[in-house]
Amino acid sequence: MSWPEVRQRRKTKQLEYEGTEHTQSTAEELFKRQVFLPLIDTALVTIEDRFSNIEIFYKLYGFLYSTEIMRSTENEGRLDECCHRLEQTLDDIDAEDLKLESLDMESVIARFAEAKARTARF
Repeated sequence: MSWPEVRQRRKTKQLEYEGTEHTQSTAEELFKRQVFLPLIDTALVTIEDRFSNIEIFYKLYGFLYSTEIMRSTENEGRLDECCHRLEQTLDDIDAEDLKLESLDMESVIARFAEAKARTARF
């Protein structure tokens, strides 16, 4: 790709003690400095922001993602902690009800998986 030549601009001196600018930039360097690097910087900041938001979301709701994670959370004894953290954040959920519902949901999912496995054998 060929970049068009950029006219070299000279800054006029206002005072005698000012130095002269000797920066000669090619069109490619100008593109890199004025377009490419700010674009990359913006993309990096946006990606970091999105991943930090996902991390916060996962810390709050992560134990509800799958039955395997829910089982491991219950086996590690962290289910109460996760339910109470969710209760404090949302304010309209009772942690004990959430714990009971999540345990009940886990048993429903397990029964559904067993029934599906039985029908698959036939």
